[in-house]
Amino acid sequence: MKKTFLIGVVGLFFSPMLMAQLTDAQLLDLVKQQLTVIIVPDATEKDGDKLIEMFENDPCFRTANSALSKALLDNGFNLFDFREALEEGRRRRKIMPNPNADLFALAVDFAPVDVVVYLRKMFETNRNAPNEHRVVIEIRAVNKYTAQNYATIESCFSNWMRSEDCSALVGQALRACAIIEQFPPQLTKRFADEGKRGRTVEVRLMPSAGGEPMTTENEETINECLDSLALPNSIKEIGTSENIKRVTLRIPFYKTDTKQANSPNKLSISVEKYYKTRKPEAVRRIWVLMQLSVKAKRPLCHLF
Repeated sequence: MKKTFLIGVVGLFFSPMLMAQLTDAQLLDLVKQQLTVIIVPDATEKDGDKLIEMFENDPCFRTANSALSKALLDNGFNLFDFREALEEGRRRRKIMPNPNADLFALAVDFAPVDVVVYLRKMFETNRNAPNEHRVVIEIRAVNKYTAQNYATIESCFSNWMRSEDCSALVGQALRACAIIEQFPPQLTKRFADEGKRGRTVEVRLMPSAGGEPMTTENEETINECLDSLALPNSIKEIGTSENIKRVTLRIPFYKTDTKQANSPNKLSISVEKYYKTRKPEAVRRIWVLMQLSVKAKRPLCHLF
């Protein structure tokens, strides 16, 4: 019996071997074009509903978020709006078995991004002078798939002020650590390093609608396909169950023959092309979900 499986490729990576012909500046530009960053609220208490409330309604967070977003955009970073991530999280939650799943966690998990910037804003009142207030800002950027730290700004305090004006308090906290001047260069350096080293991505193999648990036969077919796309000896299994298999691998980013960067959709096309050239009889059982891959940056294909 033929089995149908869904491959979800969760990102792209950069191959130093194939990038050798580019200058450092050209490589950095390509990294910034392909890697996507999202800014999300952070707090000591990890309550998803409260974090969403902060994002949507807290004037001090919104002021800090706006300033940080502008700084990253001005430095050439590709930003994904957390509002769009929340919409996708709501859509996902409607079709999940648990309708009360943490919306914040779903939004971050399914966001088509590579780097998550956690922005923590604390509004404090002076215990000895209740009419005085200050804002504390902390920022950390991490790789979404490896949890590797990319950049950190710790505990930037505004002065105590007899005011609750977020614009003044946040502005002073940002200036205290020169966040706007220091954070983008930190992130830029890590992106440059990422481009030179190459980037590992995660691939999730799972039954598609109507599919059955993975068997040795179709697992070998899938592995054969991945081997043709990944760099040599780069595939590593990181978890397997009856319904899902997770592996990491490294995939060439830059096509030397065309001098064009790979994109998520081109990876989907590569899977289809592989089957057309090696298994013509299977072509009718393969179709690329282009609409989803364009929207979510997760190229998907059905395999038998």
